[in-house]
Amino acid sequence: MRDLFKSYVQHAVPRREVREKPQWEPSTARMDGMSTSRKDYGPKEARKQESCKPEALPFRSTEPFDGSSTQRSDFINRPGERVRRREPETYHKPEGDLDLNTTAKMAYTRKPMEKATPIRPHETHVSPGKFEGTSTNRVS
Repeated sequence: MRDLFKSYVQHAVPRREVREKPQWEPSTARMDGMSTSRKDYGPKEARKQESCKPEALPFRSTEPFDGSSTQRSDFINRPGERVRRREPETYHKPEGDLDLNTTAKMAYTRKPMEKATPIRPHETHVSPGKFEGTSTNRVS
């Protein structure tokens, strides 16, 4: 690795050429007020394409209305009955008394209450004495 550093030959870097910036000069041409787009792309002569969609106008007859319509000419009078309204049945209270007992109420038997004992952790025995700060796990 050291031989590489010793054998390295540093070459001279040539200086960068700095070109002169051209000085801005206003145009001598007369201003005609036309943009490049307007000057390059002139108007095109073309008609507007006609729509192929039919006109959305209702049908109009040239003859006067004679009083008969499709509804009148196609209607066939058939004999029929009026629909009768169905009367709902009136409510009747059921016979007997309602005891309000459910199967859950009847199957449940009352049990004597027991107070729940709390679960606590066992007491730990701490050796009495001062902490020295030395440990066999510490790297010296």
